[in-house]
Amino acid sequence: VTYKKRNKHLIGVDEVTIPFSRISSVEIDRKVINADIIVHSTGSQKIVAENFTVGSAKQAKKEIESKI
Repeated sequence: VTYKKRNKHLIGVDEVTIPFSRISSVEIDRKVINADIIVHSTGSQKIVAENFTVGSAKQAKKEIESKI
């Protein structure tokens, strides 16, 4: 799983990658209107992808869990 996000300086992009073999869990943090997807690795690394619709977050979780 790779997550890319424009960095705070708006000049480049920060990228975080976790191989499927190192994913320990995937969770959805539901908000009032949207949801965040949190992917935890077997180490201390995690990816937090923000502002998805709840339906999109559930689909992403399902896709990731089918590969681990």
